[in-house]
Amino acid sequence: MVHNIVITGVGGQGTLLVAHILAQAANEVGHTVHVGEVHGMAQRGGNVISYVRIGQVYSSLISPGEASLLLGLELGETYRALRYASEETWIVSSIRRIMPITVSTMDVEYPDQKEIIKAIEDLTANFLYVDALELARESGAAIAENIVLLGALLATGILPINLEQVEKIIQQRVPAQWQEANEKALHKGFGEGEKFSKIIDQRR
Repeated sequence: MVHNIVITGVGGQGTLLVAHILAQAANEVGHTVHVGEVHGMAQRGGNVISYVRIGQVYSSLISPGEASLLLGLELGETYRALRYASEETWIVSSIRRIMPITVSTMDVEYPDQKEIIKAIEDLTANFLYVDALELARESGAAIAENIVLLGALLATGILPINLEQVEKIIQQRVPAQWQEANEKALHKGFGEGEKFSKIIDQRR
């Protein structure tokens, strides 16, 4: 089985770190993994997309409509990446909105939150919204929003890796002084994802 994961956010949110944690965890338990990265104006808060493909595939790129999972670290970027999703896709998104540089420097409108939510919910019943910033703050490191969302993603249960395997990779990749906060963030996200997953089961 192939798992196509699209991870999107803005520069500085840790999109690439999440991609590499997932890839390393899957690789260490014997899965074939391909990772692809698309950098926009990352240093200026622009769009960043990473692709993680787990399974017998020969390219790192994911075509529109082929994502198994879409992880959005920023709500507007989740909306922008909906082209990768279908009715079968699981969408896990932060509710946080970060105005991109194009809004502040050009005549571009940021989509209304209700418009974004409607587009997601019209597309699939498999959606989770997470207040990742609040949970990260509760964990002791606001910067760990990405790890909160990673935990929520794992709670869907559709990836061939588990919480303990990912926790091991975080211990290897995160500086010692931030490991405890990141581990708390991972578990808080997982707990939030478990609650939402039960709601998703009821929608079906």
